[in-house]
Amino acid sequence: MILVKILFFGSVSNHKILYSIFSIVGNPISNLTNRIDSVV
Repeated sequence: MILVKILFFGSVSNHKILYSIFSIVGNPISNLTNRIDSVV
């Protein structure tokens, strides 16, 4: 059970890190796509 807890909380922290990186990288990309859509 302790190993399961460590794996679970570790995966949650990893998801938070991945989500923060994705939000930082994804915002400019979404802004670019919105600009392209507005131009087209």
